[in-house]
Amino acid sequence: MSKFKLEFEPDYDFHLIAISCHQKDFKLAWSISKGLDCSLEKIEDLEAPIDQKGSIYGSFTYYFCESDGGHYAYHLLANKSNEGLLAPEQKQADFFFAITGAHNRLDTADILQKIKAQSVVLTAYSIDPISLKSKDKFILE
Repeated sequence: MSKFKLEFEPDYDFHLIAISCHQKDFKLAWSISKGLDCSLEKIEDLEAPIDQKGSIYGSFTYYFCESDGGHYAYHLLANKSNEGLLAPEQKQADFFFAITGAHNRLDTADILQKIKAQSVVLTAYSIDPISLKSKDKFILE
């Protein structure tokens, strides 16, 4: 009997923004909520592996907001924990802002500009999720 090998390639269909901000996570979440007219709420921290083997896990602060119709969602994640970095290849980023769902219906350039306009944000820039080695950690739904 022949064997079939099932391969799974996850869908990286989300928009990702890296944010540099030296303020506490709750100040950034409040500022972004105000700027984007949404209500980011702190939920249970994201537990993600921080080493190659997946034996050491870090706990990363996580804020979430879903649109009224549920078509898209905003996720704010800390890049740094006591154990290490969520995305080691993006050491300069303190936080990540991910837009999942129907993000292609949104003006992501406008969202990026609104995030950059917040006084607590030092800089923000879009990242192609596929270019990240740690892209699997950003599959949030």
